[in-house]
Amino acid sequence: MQPIEFEYAVESEFACDADSAISLFSDIDNLIRCTSGVERCDRIGDSTYAWTFVEKRELGLVFQPRFTLDYAWDGEGRLLWSTIRHDAESNVRVSACVDFSAIAPARCLVRIRERIGFELPVSFITAKIVRAIARREAESDTKDLLHRMQESLVHNRQGD
Repeated sequence: MQPIEFEYAVESEFACDADSAISLFSDIDNLIRCTSGVERCDRIGDSTYAWTFVEKRELGLVFQPRFTLDYAWDGEGRLLWSTIRHDAESNVRVSACVDFSAIAPARCLVRIRERIGFELPVSFITAKIVRAIARREAESDTKDLLHRMQESLVHNRQGD
């Protein structure tokens, strides 16, 4: 088994103040709806969710990401999530931090930094290729998440 591990950061400006963005990200059900590629996500505790994503097929490999995350606020306005167990049901390790920074009275910057790790039965060279592909896909999926969260903010405002 070869370890596949990487980190990345993605950021986006939101047309709201930081407190509104924090409120938006506090709604984990909305976060789930805005995340692409989710096959299922089950709440298993107050702040704990079991995620299963659709199968990924690349380089002749089939991989279905599964993990259980705990969500917490650090008291400094940062949302944190991390895997709480790595067992037969979980095959990915994840840790992330979401920062919210005011950049104008009605604008803020949302930055997601995430570290992902998993193992595959591949050669060292194949692992390097998979790492590059997985990182690119994770960054793209997170940019899509931020875009969908912005759309949900606009939709929420229109519903007010």
